[in-house]
Amino acid sequence: MEGCQNTNVVAPWNVLERSSNVTDDNGHGTAMISAACCSKECGILGIAPKAYVMPIEATNEYGIVTPERLAQGFYWAADNGADILCLSLGSLLYNQSVADSIYHANSRGVIIVAAAGDYSEEDLLFPARMSNVIAVASEDKRGILCDFSSYSGNESISIPGEGIKTLYIDEDGRSVIKSTSGTSVSCAMMAGIIALGLEINRGASVDFMIDCLNRADRGRIIDVQEFLSLVLDQE
Repeated sequence: MEGCQNTNVVAPWNVLERSSNVTDDNGHGTAMISAACCSKECGILGIAPKAYVMPIEATNEYGIVTPERLAQGFYWAADNGADILCLSLGSLLYNQSVADSIYHANSRGVIIVAAAGDYSEEDLLFPARMSNVIAVASEDKRGILCDFSSYSGNESISIPGEGIKTLYIDEDGRSVIKSTSGTSVSCAMMAGIIALGLEINRGASVDFMIDCLNRADRGRIIDVQEFLSLVLDQE
């Protein structure tokens, strides 16, 4: 989370060290947090700068994670009050322990969003392809599905994911602004959008938020203003 010093942090957890040290050795997490909720003081204005973030480190410095560690991170988030799980990651393979942790999060009222994948295919990555997960694809500045983005008919929704400014960690450990593309950053921005919805309507249920997203869907593309209006109308 280097570079996001002004972001509101709650209950950080490092699955590998079993500590609260969430120093970002890879940079991917910092980039996603900046897109979702960094304040302008960080150099990037995220979608929901007032949101609280629960950073969970489960990958090593190369971005590699085992299913068991991933599941541990999801259980931690669900059991420590997270409202949204932002899964800017995915796999071609299904894993039962990860799926069980997602079902557990759902049972705690957690809204889960996951990257559809960057493979230009109609098959979504796991866990984005799970029915209780919001799969997020990427559109370009014209509102057209990006060439790299995976998608699956009406099972995925898309928001911008091309040329998004994010914070990254350079080789010297400094925060730099970088242009990022991919369904990972779209997923992070979708998490920010849902966080805005929860700011408007704090008691909204998972089903209600998903219903608002579906009603604001304009052929795979979410009309963000319409989504927030629907959330506000039902406050």
